Amino acid sequence: MLTKQFKVITLIIFLLFSMMCGIPSVSADTKLPVDFALVIDATNSMEGAALEYEKEAAKSFCDQLLPNQRVAVFAVGPATGALCDFTNDQQTLLSCIDGIEAGGGTDLTEMFKMVGLKLADSGYDDAAKVVIFMSDGVSTMGQSVDDDKAHYKSEDYPDAGYCGYTSAAYLAAKKVKGEIVPVRFTPTGTNTDYNSTYVRLGIDFMNDIASSGCFVVPSMDSMLEIIGGVHQAVSGASSKEEISSNLKNASQKKRLSTGGDIGDVNLSYYMSMAPEMGMQNWLVKWGPNLFTDSKTYNHGLARACGALVKNFGDESLLSDSLVKLGFTDIKIYSPRVAKIVTTDTTNFVFARQNMKINGAKRSLVVCIITGTDGVAEWISNLKMQFDPSGDYHGFAEPALVAYSYLTEYVKDHSIDSRDNYYLVTGHSRGAAVANLVAKSMQDEGFTSAEKAFVYTFACPNTTLQPAGGYDNIFNIVDGNDVVTQVPPGARKYGQTVGYDASGDSIAHLKQLYGDQFELDNVAEQFFWAHYPENYLARLHSGAPKAIWTGKKWYRLSVECPVDIRITRQSSVVAEVSKNLVVELDDDVFADTYGDGKYFLLPGDSEVYDVEIVATGSGVMNILAQSFTSSVDDEPEILVEEKVDIKPGDTFKLHLSDTDKPELVLLDTVENNPPVSAAAVSNEPTTTDDESELDIDNATKKDSRQPTISAFAIGLALRAIVVLTIFAARKRRPKNSRR
Repeated sequence: MLTKQFKVITLIIFLLFSMMCGIPSVSADTKLPVDFALVIDATNSMEGAALEYEKEAAKSFCDQLLPNQRVAVFAVGPATGALCDFTNDQQTLLSCIDGIEAGGGTDLTEMFKMVGLKLADSGYDDAAKVVIFMSDGVSTMGQSVDDDKAHYKSEDYPDAGYCGYTSAAYLAAKKVKGEIVPVRFTPTGTNTDYNSTYVRLGIDFMNDIASSGCFVVPSMDSMLEIIGGVHQAVSGASSKEEISSNLKNASQKKRLSTGGDIGDVNLSYYMSMAPEMGMQNWLVKWGPNLFTDSKTYNHGLARACGALVKNFGDESLLSDSLVKLGFTDIKIYSPRVAKIVTTDTTNFVFARQNMKINGAKRSLVVCIITGTDGVAEWISNLKMQFDPSGDYHGFAEPALVAYSYLTEYVKDHSIDSRDNYYLVTGHSRGAAVANLVAKSMQDEGFTSAEKAFVYTFACPNTTLQPAGGYDNIFNIVDGNDVVTQVPPGARKYGQTVGYDASGDSIAHLKQLYGDQFELDNVAEQFFWAHYPENYLARLHSGAPKAIWTGKKWYRLSVECPVDIRITRQSSVVAEVSKNLVVELDDDVFADTYGDGKYFLLPGDSEVYDVEIVATGSGVMNILAQSFTSSVDDEPEILVEEKVDIKPGDTFKLHLSDTDKPELVLLDTVENNPPVSAAAVSNEPTTTDDESELDIDNATKKDSRQPTISAFAIGLALRAIVVLTIFAARKRRPKNSRR
């Protein structure tokens, strides 16, 4: 009797211990039998390491099967279909998976039809049906749907090319009687061109067919963990409803843990400015610790933003970076595609993830804004005008569009704008728009400064207004990058931090990219100062400083029918004749606009002699300034005069660090001494004291008035030279990346 009681007590203790420790029971009355359809993408897009990770994850899943669970293996690729029928035999399953090879296109419609038929005729009627679908998520062949009836329309996914095929796959997947569990990752194969919206189409498809949630793979080596989590969620259920609930919770927790504490993430970017160097790796640390204090510069967050803005021009790499960081619901907006084309357009992308920040579960929304991409966007930079608010019109208009789309995105995803967190970033023109979007987010009460983290790169000036009160905005600039000073006399909202200008402006580039990195000439160094690759190299070298040294520059604008020659150490460095630039040194920039001539000259210890010869009559407006590309530096006016001229009049201007510049009219009569241009000016001559006073007043007036002189147009034109070359060189040949 005692022995029987002892056995009963022992059994009760064992069952209690099993429940406490989570030991799965195989009893038919407590656990639901399950038939799994395990689908492996073995197409060209998964060739190489990605397929091997898939196979290892599939074998790991089979190793965890319980006695009442069976698996049928399917492959998409050279022979789309079932590779083995439902079985619990480990050896059969592992041998089947090992035999899978990559190749061929992706016919997901046929695959889902086969899966549906196999599940319906499994001979295990009481079992739950679960489809584990590992893929990048785009169908590239097979049955198609006409665009007017397609679930994914080509106008929403320009250049993706597979909307009809993927729409047919969507319809086939919806007919499958069972739980579909997508496990999504970014393609890595070598035989497919992942252009434009290919990746976004895959993301949307995988999310749309998911019954209870899509599992996103941030890096291929995390596949084993994710597949194990799927098996655990299913095995712990005693009903089909509980399976759905467990999978939904598991996918959300995975997003939370992926985005919340992912640790080291290896992102990739393409050296578009040096295609021969190919793909580069960029290590970032990602986690909730980055979002504790928005008003203190965080170098780890700056590094992550640097990679995101670098990849904006390549949607495949950008989506891959966002997925690796744990973001979902990726939406890329193009006003041009949305038929709201103006000369002030820009593109932007939004994505979100769950993250436990400061102890509470919150949504983190990222907003990335593109830089220059086409001539139309830089037409707006010639509108040297400011809105009544004091913000530069060429940036304020696209900022208004981006802000309205951000509010729409937040509303569509049921996010409380004030109770969640935001990361805003951009490069160049995109940085200026991001700067104004971040300001609007705070001014309009959309969110607080404490919950908006803003990092811009190579940001031009955006406003004439006082820029204080936005300490959560960090504008990262390079002292060699003159674009960050356009428009002149304006400033940026937030804190500007930077890197010292240096004589060896590629030392930090070699530190990141190796000693083989070379630039052809000084002009190449000047252009490179503005590139995203340069800013990544700067970030790699260390954190920027609140106070730094910038390059000194001379700005010279002359408006009138004249020819101009500029010499340095007796050598001609720039010459304009008949309103055409006929000679130009590598490190000097010149442009013309009508009768206006505009020059940008390196000013550190340099001496220039400027000769101006009138080719017509009129009033010559001349402005010479010096400035350094450091924060809050106001340009120093060296010469500002209006002079009556007639054909043949010759003027000389000397620019140096030591001598006070003076515009001198050289008399055409031999041996007649030259006279100051002020003596023949149509303005009164002033004393030295009055002249100094006028200069001070002119500087103060320039900083207050919401107008920009014609010289500013010249500076913008010079910036356009840099940025147009930047935009042109950014466009690499199709298929050059892989």
